[in-house]
Amino acid sequence: MKVMHYYKCELETVFLAIQILDLFLNSYKGDQVKKHLHLIGATSITIASKMQDIVPVKINILKGVNEMEVFIFQVINYQTILVSPYDFIKSHLYDFKFNASEKINNLNLVSNINILEDNAVFIAKLMLKDDRFNQYR
Repeated sequence: MKVMHYYKCELETVFLAIQILDLFLNSYKGDQVKKHLHLIGATSITIASKMQDIVPVKINILKGVNEMEVFIFQVINYQTILVSPYDFIKSHLYDFKFNASEKINNLNLVSNINILEDNAVFIAKLMLKDDRFNQYR
């Protein structure tokens, strides 16, 4: 997450990069993961950034990122439509705010809904740091 912060990636990109990395680690059964973990992680970031950010990050310090992108896509069978906890939170709260906006405003619940959203995103961030919530173990 420090790398993502350094490159000023959006929160959606952070969640997507971790989803891609998790899917790859869960799908790949080879024994070279530990040897290339840094490259795999950096490549997951570039893939996620290309999918989410207007101006994608360029990690030029590592050789083999382009080749690793192709390899990761092959291993995950080109599954690029991934729903992260962040996507779930944002879409459901947006839908709730949009469909119930009149009731929310009448009951003065706007600040409470915003606090709920902030807390849900905070919990989702905490889940990123705990491997019990990932597929790969």
